[in-house]
Amino acid sequence: MFNTLHLLRTPKILAISIFTMLPFITLTVTPAAFCASLELVVESQRPSMSVMRFGDRPAAKERTIGWHSIKSFTTTGFVAGTCKMATCSHNIVSFPIGDQIFSKTINLFESSKEKKVMLTSTFDSCNTITVTHNFYGSINASKLTDALWSYFGRLGFVESLDESHNIYNYAGESLHSTSVDLSSIIATGTISAAPGTAPNLYGICISHDRETNNVHYILTDGVTKLIQKMAPQPEVTATDDVKRNVDFGNGISLIASIYGENTYLSEDRALEYEIFEVLGSS
Repeated sequence: MFNTLHLLRTPKILAISIFTMLPFITLTVTPAAFCASLELVVESQRPSMSVMRFGDRPAAKERTIGWHSIKSFTTTGFVAGTCKMATCSHNIVSFPIGDQIFSKTINLFESSKEKKVMLTSTFDSCNTITVTHNFYGSINASKLTDALWSYFGRLGFVESLDESHNIYNYAGESLHSTSVDLSSIIATGTISAAPGTAPNLYGICISHDRETNNVHYILTDGVTKLIQKMAPQPEVTATDDVKRNVDFGNGISLIASIYGENTYLSEDRALEYEIFEVLGSS
């Protein structure tokens, strides 16, 4: 009898105990779940940087004013930023654009009638500017310096008043190299910049390293190159929806289509950059 009554009472006691403790259990668990949910909401609402892609655009500068000794220019690689005053020291011409310096050494002892002159970035030899000039005689460092200064914006300095002193800002023209549309690989909206990413003009390039057989995703601001090396996946077809996540470690990341990558790299091509700009918080 004792055992039977004891067995009958036990479920009741357990039920009463659980029912009595239920509000406390709920109060203990719910705030933790609420906090986790709140963290996810906050994470999703953190501001990102706005990214503007240039797409497929030819090399261009802001404007052309008047007649110049330079008729036209072409570029290779990544060239982007504000043009600054060209200078020459002895026979070396230096022409800063953005954070890069493009340089040309003129041979003082060789008369050149060549109508094209190529300046090469001192940071990356793949980045060049070739100008076509219309000088009648041979070109020298001084002539080339004046021509660059005139054609790419001889605007000097603009004065802006401050409460305490005058501020002088250089007002050169902005220039960008040819931008290649890579949207067949990197879909619209899939390049992102995390908060704190340096606002700047960037170029992105995809290439195939034949020595290692790796696929290289290259990000550059003209001075610093960041390269992510990926294993190729030639078996991916058009019916597959296989993507790569590429994180350059400086706040910029992207999502790429591997089929688009395979199609793009099936042809031999020079390093082609798509230019984009990180603008600020969105």
